[in-house]
Amino acid sequence: MVASFALWMQFEELATIVLPRHLYDFPPLHGGAPLAFGAMTLRIESLVMLFAALLMCALLWWILYRTRFGVAVRAVIDQPQAAQLAGINVPRVFMLTFALASAIGGLAGFLIAASHEQVTPMLGMWSTMKGLLAMMLGGLGSLPGAVLGGLALGLLEAHSQWFFGPQNRDLIAYALIFILLAARVPWMTTRSAS
Repeated sequence: MVASFALWMQFEELATIVLPRHLYDFPPLHGGAPLAFGAMTLRIESLVMLFAALLMCALLWWILYRTRFGVAVRAVIDQPQAAQLAGINVPRVFMLTFALASAIGGLAGFLIAASHEQVTPMLGMWSTMKGLLAMMLGGLGSLPGAVLGGLALGLLEAHSQWFFGPQNRDLIAYALIFILLAARVPWMTTRSAS
């Protein structure tokens, strides 16, 4: 994972050198005005992203808990050697899981770019870090938790931007990552020692 991030950073730097502009327009999902509920407004893109996340969670849950492929994935995650002895083609499961994760990442990237209406070389790393934070907030390995973590992160960022300005929004989100990691490390080391 660390090697992947290192390669990713190199590709991002290469993109900033090769591409003539650092900001490219991306077509929005909806060109109309946002929905208005009194003083509150809601963008159509936000609703589309929420429904897409819920739909993907439901689809992933169905794949993992109602299909033979899902049973194979869970077996490989729990005990890869036992799964191979039981006749599961472990490399094929890894390849299909990677393809599924890539498809979900592609959909997420499209929705993020359409929501922001722009693409930059740094968009991938930024959105991945936000996704990791949402996953940590919601709980590792929990599909509903990931959605709830994303909603909690969105509310935190919106309120941070409202109270402290847009410059401090990401700073507060990354400070939350630091606090979560600092709080989990002593808990994890205490649990592993006992």
